[in-house]
Amino acid sequence: MLKKLSANLPTLLLDQNPKRSRLMIQMQPTDVDPNNTGKVYIGFGFQPIATAGHASQGEVLIQSSVIDEPKGGEILNEKYKKPVWATADANNQTLIVEEETQ
Repeated sequence: MLKKLSANLPTLLLDQNPKRSRLMIQMQPTDVDPNNTGKVYIGFGFQPIATAGHASQGEVLIQSSVIDEPKGGEILNEKYKKPVWATADANNQTLIVEEETQ
């Protein structure tokens, strides 16, 4: 699914899902969405703050970067089964969000 984010407004991407087995979040590249020039902050189990270096910034995505878990045949870490939140430091940042469940 495609998600569009507003600046400094935490958005729930996915609810908590104990049956989640795979998670992929990718910030679209600027050749697909020219607006994707900012940063997106991803929080697992908390609402992230869109400030670089903040203790609650979470994981940071820039255009074309991706969070794809689990890695190579591993089991998905419990952290990635929590609610997934995102916020951006600029308006109209877009993400592709996918999950697989057991």
